[in-house]
Amino acid sequence: MLDLDKKELEELSEKSDIVDKYKKEVIKANNDQFVVDWISREEEQKQYEEVMYEKGITQGVIQGKQQGIKEGISQGIEKANMENAKKMLELNMDLETISKITNLTIEQIKNLNL
Repeated sequence: MLDLDKKELEELSEKSDIVDKYKKEVIKANNDQFVVDWISREEEQKQYEEVMYEKGITQGVIQGKQQGIKEGISQGIEKANMENAKKMLELNMDLETISKITNLTIEQIKNLNL
């Protein structure tokens, strides 16, 4: 029934009291400014929520990538510092100097596997 054109709907409403009543209620609702405004606001709200949802996902992805990059850089720097500390230990440098250069604690340096 949703794919009926206006003429077919008119013909059907002439044959059926239920369809005729439905048609009249739809026309009444379409002519009621309160109903039209309410439906418009509801549609606008739905569109707004969809945009905000998409924006939230996009921001979440961007923030997640940025956080991942920061963590990756931090881990890379720490790994490089540990590798450099191992090389310095092999050169018999003192722990305090190694700590100052690598920003590792003396305890971290002592725990490196040589």
